[in-house]
Amino acid sequence: MFQFLKQTFRDFHYTGAVAPSSHWLARALTEPLAERGDEPIEILEAGPGTGALTEAIVRQLRHGDRLTLCEINNQFVEHLERRFRDDPRLSPWRGQTTIHHGAVEELGMQPRFTHIVCGLPFNNFEQPIVAIIFDTLEAVLLPGGTVSFFEYAGIRRLKSPFVGQAERMRLRGVAAELESRIRVHQTACRLVALNAPPAWARCLKY
Repeated sequence: MFQFLKQTFRDFHYTGAVAPSSHWLARALTEPLAERGDEPIEILEAGPGTGALTEAIVRQLRHGDRLTLCEINNQFVEHLERRFRDDPRLSPWRGQTTIHHGAVEELGMQPRFTHIVCGLPFNNFEQPIVAIIFDTLEAVLLPGGTVSFFEYAGIRRLKSPFVGQAERMRLRGVAAELESRIRVHQTACRLVALNAPPAWARCLKY
């Protein structure tokens, strides 16, 4: 928790949260992993931070599965590497887990993931960046795959009265971009009240 707060204050643009995701939000975002078949799968977590969602993903791993973590923050990468080295709950999966240190847009465009869990703070980005991220996630996803992500409930509406015109326009652009993806691909949406702050957990299927 200390590491998360330290990086939040240092680089809120990329962290985008005041607390790690709760157990209940993590469970909602990883539900598609529990509905899988018997074959080994590849999973991508975009923006794992300190690993709050990662633990929920690890609980769903089976023999032969592979997990890729994509994290841009240097300190979070170091923190994740220590956890995979020292945490006995994660050590059985060490050989099947890799950390990509960089932006999700740098992953390449070859489809290989069955499920993607995304913890990126879309409301902190410009609309074109949000579009590029979703285009990248779709490009690396196998047909029939899922993308799970969350949005803090009502955050854009709460911020709008307290920001300038340019910021309101940015938030509207992000909202329109997300809505365009949600309208076509969303298969599930749940309000997770037991999170700080409450959040919508969404699942898109491609």
